[in-house]
Amino acid sequence: MTLSSSSNTKQDTQTRNTRVRTVVTQPLLRALEHEAHRRSHTLRQLAEYLGVDYRRLAQWRCGDANIARAHRSVFEHAARYLQIPYVLILVLAGAITVQDLAWPGDGKAILDRRIRGGIEQLREDPVYGGAVPVELDEAPRSIKLFILFLYDQISDGMHAGEKPIRWLSTLSDVRALLDSFDVLGGQQQA
Repeated sequence: MTLSSSSNTKQDTQTRNTRVRTVVTQPLLRALEHEAHRRSHTLRQLAEYLGVDYRRLAQWRCGDANIARAHRSVFEHAARYLQIPYVLILVLAGAITVQDLAWPGDGKAILDRRIRGGIEQLREDPVYGGAVPVELDEAPRSIKLFILFLYDQISDGMHAGEKPIRWLSTLSDVRALLDSFDVLGGQQQA
């Protein structure tokens, strides 16, 4: 093997590795891969832990299949692997969205009106209003919803006369409660 063919092979490998890394943009897959890397697990080991073969994991990573349509058991295994609640796995997978958590059932026109109102309220907030970028108006609906969802979770006032659902704190409380139990024996730890 010559030096030039060796460098071409190395460059080809780097190109393939870069392509695979840039394709993986799905949040659940990014989280799973990050955790696998942290644990020094291979992707084959990750696939085995999720209860799928490596080929299925590769399809999800390349975008040839949608992990949001995975079987429930895959999500359950992912929740255990990442040590986060199942519902957050569904959010990361895209099986449920922030819109589902914030304002389920609203039509697009109603939702857009609520988003505009929420952004106006955020801009008027004495604590956070000054930090709201002008570009938020042009952001995709999903980004606006995410920002408003987070704002709703951290703000202490009630918005538009509605009592906010504290999803993040509720999930954190559930996680703390579960952590206080011995999973194997079902006994609460002291």
